[in-house]
Amino acid sequence: MIGAFAVAGLLASCSTNERPRAASIPRRTTTTTVPPTTTTTTTTTAPVLRTFANTTADDAQAAATDIIAAEAATLDPATNAAELSNAAVALQLGYRKLAGLDVAAENAVKDKIGDSPTRNAVATNVAAARHLIALTGQSPARDAPPAAWQIVAPAPADELLGYYKVAAANTGVPWQILASIHLVETRFGRIRGVSSAGAQGPMQFLPSTWAAYGKGDINSNHDAIAGAANYLKANGAPERLDDAIFRYNHSSNYVRAIRAYAERMTSDERAFRGYHQWAVLYRTTAGTLMLPIGYPSVPPVPVIA
Repeated sequence: MIGAFAVAGLLASCSTNERPRAASIPRRTTTTTVPPTTTTTTTTTAPVLRTFANTTADDAQAAATDIIAAEAATLDPATNAAELSNAAVALQLGYRKLAGLDVAAENAVKDKIGDSPTRNAVATNVAAARHLIALTGQSPARDAPPAAWQIVAPAPADELLGYYKVAAANTGVPWQILASIHLVETRFGRIRGVSSAGAQGPMQFLPSTWAAYGKGDINSNHDAIAGAANYLKANGAPERLDDAIFRYNHSSNYVRAIRAYAERMTSDERAFRGYHQWAVLYRTTAGTLMLPIGYPSVPPVPVIA
């Protein structure tokens, strides 16, 4: 069902027996440390957390301090749009960087955070990132992002949340699972284009699968989310949820990543606001690029992580 769209740290494309899938987080390419308010090469790049290249106490403390602040900003409904975006993308890049380090580095940061919900946020996000790295790292990086892609602004978070919850009520599929799939497949609809295998739309359906489980417009968030819920329901959800997610993409790493993101949103629904701001990243042979809204007219931005 799914297409070769990249997402969560996005992407070299992958495929499955039933449908190619969006690759997610690209592999770590450098251990450069970036201050929390530093941009990369242009003002279109978000700040990166002070993630670290070793496990010294100072580095772990700096990363923990930044993660606590950024998580708080994404959960606070009073955070304005610009600050929310900066904090969310900083967390996205920081968790991706942390996932590329060893478990000792992750534990050093969690020890500095202490026993709090933020510690659980680190654990679930880093686990998801590692699963997606394992999934996408098997595919070679490409020289450049697809020129046929268009990166557009996502629908408002509240609108999408409404669609997930209606679909969940109709099928029993947890709304957090639908949101996680939307996140991993197309960054909540930011990526527009047809995959190399012909998958389409924000939830990445092959036309043949859409004909069986979808209704309406394959490119509509509302209709695609409802179709994805129908597909998961038909394949065992909610009773056999892992089996259903595996049918969506034939990878145990994919299942675990989706489950991890969903766990985070189950523990705190406000986490969805942060995920909604995550950027489209693309792993190339020259390094990871951020694809801004307006791509390809707006050029990609190199990411220092």
